[in-house]
Amino acid sequence: MSKTKSIICLSVLAVVMLFLGVFSVIPSFQVGIYDYNSPLSQIELGLDLKGGVSATFEVDEESAEGLSAAALDEAIENTVNTMKSRLDALGISDATVARVSGSGMNGVKVEIPQSDNVDNILDVLSSKAELEIRLLSADGEIITDASNIISAVTVSDPNNAGYYAIQLQFNSDGRNDMADATSGLNYGTDSIYFLLDGEVISQATVSEQVDSEYSLISGNMSYETAQAIAVQINYGAYDVAFSKQFDQNTISPVIGDQALQFMLIAAAVFIVAAIVYMIVVYGMYGVASGLSLLVYTILTILALAYLPFVKLTMAGIAGIAMGLVLAVGSDILIMERIREEFRSGKSFRSSYESGFKKSLPLLIDIHAVALIVTVVLWVFVGSITQGFAVTMICGIVLSLFASLAVTRMFARLFMPVFGETPSLYKLEKQEVEQ
Repeated sequence: MSKTKSIICLSVLAVVMLFLGVFSVIPSFQVGIYDYNSPLSQIELGLDLKGGVSATFEVDEESAEGLSAAALDEAIENTVNTMKSRLDALGISDATVARVSGSGMNGVKVEIPQSDNVDNILDVLSSKAELEIRLLSADGEIITDASNIISAVTVSDPNNAGYYAIQLQFNSDGRNDMADATSGLNYGTDSIYFLLDGEVISQATVSEQVDSEYSLISGNMSYETAQAIAVQINYGAYDVAFSKQFDQNTISPVIGDQALQFMLIAAAVFIVAAIVYMIVVYGMYGVASGLSLLVYTILTILALAYLPFVKLTMAGIAGIAMGLVLAVGSDILIMERIREEFRSGKSFRSSYESGFKKSLPLLIDIHAVALIVTVVLWVFVGSITQGFAVTMICGIVLSLFASLAVTRMFARLFMPVFGETPSLYKLEKQEVEQ
């Protein structure tokens, strides 16, 4: 590549990085009627950093009647698992769900991060979610129930713009039940009713025999309402019901806002110190590595802000720190490999090409092992390590990309601009003579 093209490429990259860097971290601001929220401000904080809400749901005595102690234990355990599934489907990845008992009380305690729709989430969790489809009235004959439903999906209401509905997919038994029940009705007059925990959520007038794999629950529902019902249907009813009332308390964050700010400052200091070290030790290669580390940091912020189901927790901060160390360590491994190639007598350009090429297998092995360990921790240890695992996986992927693609790109662009003088890249002649 010519010197002119390299300068143009570097200039464009510098502008893009500056733009992304500044607009990723600046405070939110308003321009006219538009509110700009930077990616950094949109990173969702987990329970331990932001605080949240705890709620204790007590098992309704009537639903537990006739159950032995062992059967009740199993029912509550199944309910805990179903509740966790509902939370995961709602994107609440770092909540805790555990059984509580004592003083004649059986129940489940849930802790969720603070959010704008806490009440809706608690409503979703408190509902047993028994779905029934009845004929002619809310007390009429049961046509079918959730056991014959394959899935429930939130969709735009085709008959009511701006509202949402739930599309049910029946298995063969459910389809046959619907077809049999709606055969021979007074079409245009008779109705079917959809009930959730005994309450009517939708009523539809039957205009013809319902002989389809799909059916629609509608009724001027917002997206949040429709999604909540869909989640409840998808993951099934609880094995036990809860009392209408439940205890709700506020959870304070483990660390305060000031401590979190100190962590951000420490991260910035580490990044600056790492860049200075790389430049001092590796010259222009260190500059390329420093720019790559900045790209890595920007991409990490964007990943935390926009990837679904990602919340920043204390464990997640540890994952980010490990990712930064991995990114810097990967560049050091490449630079040292280039030095070894140069010492062996190869030319400057040959050392550069060979250093990256020969580092590739080892870097892939290192990142693959880190990925395997992280996934194993996530799978076998569970939610305790989820915050760490998510950010660590992001760090593994981004550090490999930064080292093998971004660092190499900047180093290649520097050569036509600054020349291929070994001393600029800390490849001293005495190293070759040794």
